Amino acid sequence: MGYGKIADKEREPKMIRKIGVYLMLFCLLAGLPGCSPAPQEAQYFYAMDTLISLRLEGDDGTAFAACRARVEELEQKFSTTLDSSEIARLNREGSALLSEETAAVLQAGLRISEATDQAFCLTLYPATRLWGFTGGTNRVPAAQELEAVRALVDDRGLLLEGTQAALPSGAAVDLGGIAKGYAADCLDALLAEYGITHAFLSLGGNVQVRGGNRDGSPWRVGIADPAGGDYIGVVALRDGAVVTSGGYQRNFTENGETYHHILDRGTLRPAESGLKSATVVAENGTLADGLSTALFVMGEERAMAFCRERGDFECILITEDDRVVVSEGLKSSFTLHNTRYQYE
Repeated sequence: MGYGKIADKEREPKMIRKIGVYLMLFCLLAGLPGCSPAPQEAQYFYAMDTLISLRLEGDDGTAFAACRARVEELEQKFSTTLDSSEIARLNREGSALLSEETAAVLQAGLRISEATDQAFCLTLYPATRLWGFTGGTNRVPAAQELEAVRALVDDRGLLLEGTQAALPSGAAVDLGGIAKGYAADCLDALLAEYGITHAFLSLGGNVQVRGGNRDGSPWRVGIADPAGGDYIGVVALRDGAVVTSGGYQRNFTENGETYHHILDRGTLRPAESGLKSATVVAENGTLADGLSTALFVMGEERAMAFCRERGDFECILITEDDRVVVSEGLKSSFTLHNTRYQYE
């Protein structure tokens, strides 16, 4: 959701724990069988409310610096919590003249929203804020509070004509469900300019790979275990994006019940779809990012039907009863490693 830079002391321990988890996962992924040793270590920085890890084969540090600057530039445009950002200004003023880039990302989000009947929804921010997932204190909002913002959560109210955007009074957008995927696409294009032909990029739950390993083998991307283990299996991939959305990634417990951050527009509550996570594999990181959220909200039956109908992405769904459901086009490149799960 909102991913402005964390500044207050109370949130620093959570951020440090999050960095530790992502460091562990990235080191694990980079060391999976089939990965060649890199001539240099992966490099890290924190932006967009997540740890970003870049393993760039043959880079002398120049490409890494350019990538970091590019991500920080995007954060300055897309953040909901930086007052100077374009999105924060749109939310605050109700209308704004945007840069061509920000308008293009909003347009991409609207296309995904329309295609998924708003299972991916850009305007959930008023409800997300009530749940405390935008940087405040997590709590379960009262039913009347959610009803008060229900009419605001509707992407059809977001008007975009060229670079001019407008929202109904009180509505707000959040690019957190698509921005990291777009950033990964930008970095992939930037690396091409710098002549980097082999790269493994990790932006939290978003992975983008480029060119396979130097030895000619594909990258092996680990799919996280929602139960907290290392990974449940791996996807072999030379180029493209692998993005996972899951309720285990950000949640809180109140009165013995756990609530995650992926809200269902229909209920304005955490989605109860029967899934623990949804992973999308696609050529385009922006598409994969938005669709991973949408599939998680849809649930198994609707998500698999949508995947078959679209044909421009593949998916892996982990269900609450520990089944791993893999789309047909991915079965030859996915390997299950954790026997706790049943492969379908």
